[in-house]
Amino acid sequence: MTLAETILASTPLAYWRLADLSDASGNGRVLTAIGSPGWAQAAMTTDLTPCYLSGSTANYARIQQDTLPAFVAIEGFFKLRGGSGDYSTVFGFNQPLSGYDNRRMVIYYSTLSFCLYRNDGGTTLTYPSTLTYAELSSAPHHILVQYDQGSDTTQCFVDGALQPGMTAPGNLLAAMAGRYLLMGAFVYNGGPSGNCQLSDVAIYDRLLTSQELADRQGFLIGQPELKTVPLALTWGNQETREQAAPQLGPQGQPVYPALPITPRLAAYDGLMMITPDGRSRPMGYIENLVTVNGEGVSRRVLCLDQAGNLVAETRSSAAGVYRFDNLWLERRYMLIAQDDPEYGPADYNAVAADYQKPTPYPPINR
Repeated sequence: MTLAETILASTPLAYWRLADLSDASGNGRVLTAIGSPGWAQAAMTTDLTPCYLSGSTANYARIQQDTLPAFVAIEGFFKLRGGSGDYSTVFGFNQPLSGYDNRRMVIYYSTLSFCLYRNDGGTTLTYPSTLTYAELSSAPHHILVQYDQGSDTTQCFVDGALQPGMTAPGNLLAAMAGRYLLMGAFVYNGGPSGNCQLSDVAIYDRLLTSQELADRQGFLIGQPELKTVPLALTWGNQETREQAAPQLGPQGQPVYPALPITPRLAAYDGLMMITPDGRSRPMGYIENLVTVNGEGVSRRVLCLDQAGNLVAETRSSAAGVYRFDNLWLERRYMLIAQDDPEYGPADYNAVAADYQKPTPYPPINR
């Protein structure tokens, strides 16, 4: 079952999903928007229904409480929003449009903690829990507030657990004439305050059972869980690593076997170099000019491989000619000439195309 089906199976008096102002129970208890509440907020349940956000000013939804059937339980999913020093309210019961006596609410404020709040004729009482702002603002939670006639107390459950500190004597849900039930907000002498994200609020004329309360918990989207995932490199073809990229070492760096001091040459299709591991590789050379404004110049010239490693260096002649020998044909090289001053701070300019292919040596005539 979906969350909506689960709540509707409990036969609520009204059910506001808070994707809009409508009553999903079909009982016609439509909310009124005051100001511009923030619709289409991130989902807080696995049903992924967009949620509602009350603002810190006159932006919230409400319904006149005495127009509703008398209810003894209200539930919903919430996440406190705003700063830790702001008022954040989940529900405001019996909120007057003027004055401030006889209000009730579920509220967080830095000096009040997260609590059930009641005002009786100007006398304020709070019933705080040990839940912190950090806990209630970092992830969504389920809340149930209900009046237990047997104990004559109003009780608060968060994520299915009774909060003993949030148990208040008497019925804090009983309607007063001309007062309003506010979603995610309260008013003080007509001045509203909010900062709460809400969804799937429903009211009932009975207590919810422990099984119904447990059923709600599986629909919560929890906090992100960070896990360490081991990574392994898998080649996408059937070749071994050595076959696919023999020039790459364990960290992806080119591996150049040490060459013999005197290369042994053999005449095949071109000049070959025999490496210490017994393999032969075709060799070639790169020859070009260093010019400034079209004139050949003598400069220090560097030969680098594609990984940026220095292969060799030389100096161009007075006419600008330079040459690098014994380069592997299967690789590409970058040639860079160093402008003056040569051995202090210097500019470096590519003397030709960045990655050049060596020219094969001509075959050796026997």
